[in-house]
Amino acid sequence: RLVGSEMCIETAKTVRLEITTFDINSVIKHTIETLEGSCKKKGIKFSLTFSGTALNVKADKGKIQQVIYNLVDNAIKFSHDNSFIYVTVKEKGDKAQISIKDTGSGIAKKDIDKIWDRFYKSDASRGRDKKGSGLGLSITKEIIQAHEEHIDVISTADVGTEFIFTLPLAKGDVNNGRLAAINISNEDTFALSVARSGTKSPAKAAD
Repeated sequence: RLVGSEMCIETAKTVRLEITTFDINSVIKHTIETLEGSCKKKGIKFSLTFSGTALNVKADKGKIQQVIYNLVDNAIKFSHDNSFIYVTVKEKGDKAQISIKDTGSGIAKKDIDKIWDRFYKSDASRGRDKKGSGLGLSITKEIIQAHEEHIDVISTADVGTEFIFTLPLAKGDVNNGRLAAINISNEDTFALSVARSGTKSPAKAAD
């Protein structure tokens, strides 16, 4: 169940975590499906690159769904029409590193350190959507910190924004050595290709 940022006000000290092992790739794909309507309106497509067909992490699945929802929703809001959002998952030591990158309006340098503040809304370039509460990024950071992990942002005004965070890999999880690339378009389809085998397995997105 995904919880909108305006419905959940917590601090890192009070976040209660239910740690389980789950496939982060599957959670990302499912979360993007729930935002299909917003993508269709703007003609936005997704390019997903995974380090394998599955990658298990140990974290609170519901909370991480919320993190991904907040970051992807944020990327959609500030992306230009008919553009791409890039999501990359790769292994880095004993961590999974997740990147969500858009090529939209970006964040002004003076606002970078303020975006994590509760209720903060930056200048007009990122204030076109008035529906948000200003809590999404604050809650996102608090959830990641509750996992004792890190989240960073790289952004340039009028170029785009990339959020990068880490999660612990589940012990014993082995990379199968294959690169999986998925493109998701507003036509509501997945096109899965595995680099090593060269196979493709399209699957209809969930309704």
